[in-house]
Amino acid sequence: KKGFNIREDCITIDEIEQEILKVVGGRND
Repeated sequence: KKGFNIREDCITIDEIEQEILKVVGGRND
């Protein structure tokens, strides 16, 4: 998996997608 090295933490794309889904899923317009 290709990950981004942010500060000293390695965040994978899957984790980023999960965070995006949380934000999008939290919006009930």
